[in-house]
Amino acid sequence: MFFGGVLHPPATLILALLNVGIYDATIASWDTKYAVNRARPSTVDNSIVPFVNVPHSPTYPPEEAIAAGVGSEILAFFFPPRADFYRAQAEAAVVALKHIGIYYPSDVDAGLQLGRDVAAEIITWIEGAVFDPSPMDDLMGGEGKWNAINPILPNLANSTPISIPSADAFRPAPPPEFGSDQLEAEMQELRDIERTPAQIRQARYWEYGAGGPNAYHHWANLFNQLVFEYGMYENPPLVALANAAYTVAQYDAVISAWDGKYHYVAIRPFQYDPEFNAPFPAPNHPSYPAAHSALTTAVIATFVEFFPNDANDLMALRDTVSDSRIWAGIHFRSDTVSGNQVGEQIAEHVLMPYADILP
Repeated sequence: MFFGGVLHPPATLILALLNVGIYDATIASWDTKYAVNRARPSTVDNSIVPFVNVPHSPTYPPEEAIAAGVGSEILAFFFPPRADFYRAQAEAAVVALKHIGIYYPSDVDAGLQLGRDVAAEIITWIEGAVFDPSPMDDLMGGEGKWNAINPILPNLANSTPISIPSADAFRPAPPPEFGSDQLEAEMQELRDIERTPAQIRQARYWEYGAGGPNAYHHWANLFNQLVFEYGMYENPPLVALANAAYTVAQYDAVISAWDGKYHYVAIRPFQYDPEFNAPFPAPNHPSYPAAHSALTTAVIATFVEFFPNDANDLMALRDTVSDSRIWAGIHFRSDTVSGNQVGEQIAEHVLMPYADILP
């Protein structure tokens, strides 16, 4: 389906489904662990000296093996030319797990197969879902609207969401009307900003450094850092849930933002005032709601639930990302406000079923 450089929206889909698969397989693994309650090899025979710390859970089946099984099969599905590579990596992981002294070989084999079985269920869902990257030559919204040649992913909102009921489930209220006092005031805000070097640096960073195709890298790195700092790696089901939750929220926020964008076809600042010069060009899709704000808030609002001690810093980071779009001159204030609202609603929806087990 995909190969080579993957654009941000489809990348968020792949990450979400990969992590959903790992979460589902991890929960299935834990169910079997405590049903079978098999003791670790070193508990049965104290002459066995493991090469790693022995986890405080039963041995059958191992979560590492199920992650290898489900991950390799989902990646093989999305990237067929590299299918043999991913499966070989899973097999190599299985060999390693059989030699570290904390699992029986049958544990590992069962975990690998469980992961593959869960992957088959995820792939069946994918095959019945829709992802619509179809292009459009141009979109002429008309006077007071956004107009463009080769708009970015104009039909993405036709795609199947993972958690939310539909792409328009959290569609924001209409943006300020063209020519309204509110929109003129927001345009004047952009004209009046005396942009500092720090603001320009932040604007460029969140557009080119940690935005667009690099955004999912940024959030994955931050997630892994927080997991380490909180010691959450000792609780694999919770890590799997957190990873699945934020990536699902991220993907559903993408298609939700795109729904609002192409439903309202809201004008960008540079089109509203052709004499206005922004520090860099706006992305080639409508202005409202701001996708950066929607995606960032969906991710951050999810992180806050799992890493509550960092809530203030995380929310400050969310505000910086939204403000960077204003400093860049490529969004109106109402774009970022609506984007934040969309992201918050999606994160709340994704986490709702897990309210009783969140930290």
